[in-house]
Amino acid sequence: MEATQIVGNRALVSSGGGISNEGNLTMNSGTFWMNVASESGGGLFNTGVVHLVNVAISNGNTAVEQGGGIDNTGSLMLGGGSQVQGNSANEGGGIANSGELNLDGAQVLENSASGNGGGVLNHGQAWIVSSTLENNQASLSGGGIYNGSDQNPAALILENSTLLKNQAWRGGDYLMTSRGSRLCVIAPCLEIFTISTIDGSNGGGIYNAGELDLAFVTLAYNHASEDGGGLFNTDGSSLRIVASIVAYSPTGSNCTGGLTSGGYNLSDDPSCLGFDVADPRLAALADYGGPTLTHYLLAGSPAIDLIPPGDCGMNIDQRLFTRPFGQPCDSGAVDLGISGRLLQIDIRPKTQGNRIDISREGLVPVAILSTEDFNAPAMVAPGLLPSDAPDGSYR
Repeated sequence: MEATQIVGNRALVSSGGGISNEGNLTMNSGTFWMNVASESGGGLFNTGVVHLVNVAISNGNTAVEQGGGIDNTGSLMLGGGSQVQGNSANEGGGIANSGELNLDGAQVLENSASGNGGGVLNHGQAWIVSSTLENNQASLSGGGIYNGSDQNPAALILENSTLLKNQAWRGGDYLMTSRGSRLCVIAPCLEIFTISTIDGSNGGGIYNAGELDLAFVTLAYNHASEDGGGLFNTDGSSLRIVASIVAYSPTGSNCTGGLTSGGYNLSDDPSCLGFDVADPRLAALADYGGPTLTHYLLAGSPAIDLIPPGDCGMNIDQRLFTRPFGQPCDSGAVDLGISGRLLQIDIRPKTQGNRIDISREGLVPVAILSTEDFNAPAMVAPGLLPSDAPDGSYR
């Protein structure tokens, strides 16, 4: 299917308001808008195999039960700039999955659930890569993602992805892993941050009641009204963290509950067991290159070069930029690396820009010359940002 619009359809006594698929379906550049299912899968209900590229599942697809945008019990690939936005259901406002789900370069935005899983409800196997989940809401648990339950163990892997401004009453603004489930957030992996809000109980950033591994992760500015603004780990659950940053939780402290630190972790308060306590000096959430928004490391951050060469283990960061090979690398989702030391300036039209090597510690003043006939643009290589210096130098 090419450039197809599925708009305003209803499944009055079944699932799949827009499409119910039992076979093989491929769609490029399509839209699912304002479809309704009395059961599940307001936009799409899938028990077969689906591949969606540059498809918008948005503008009010709804389901009475689960999967306002999509309910998948088969195999589903959603990529190529696809969006799941503004959908609603009782469970899994954007996507409900009990099969195999692969999000690659997708956006899950502004979906809502009256129960669990505002953005994604996962009861199967899910891979979320280079994707963004933002401004999703759940009235109960897992504003961004709810992973598994006591009855439905699940497996979830996140890489190179960003979750922000998701909200839930309980169980984490972002992630909820229930007993019997497994979540592995692996480097260069996930960055969870910014202005999250929990209006009820514990676990502003992540609430873990299962088995959770975090590596090269940044969690910042997460809230909880009680404990665990960044992380809340329940008794009897497994939480292992390495080379990560948990910081700036304005309420609820950064960590609550036991955890196993694999080393090279930073927290700006003493609540995270086994972490080094220091201000990680994170830049504002912004586009520093790559497919998702990230927090950059400011000059003087203790996360810079914290990890010896033999323990780095990963060759790229969340932005898909190269981590140093044979050199120390940085904790958290972003590594300054070599890409953070190059500045390119175009002096004249139709000429190749000059490239200046910049040491990680140094500052280089930059002057741009212009005339009435030509205003020379300055182009900063991805990963470079203004320093704290009052003269606006770049580092």
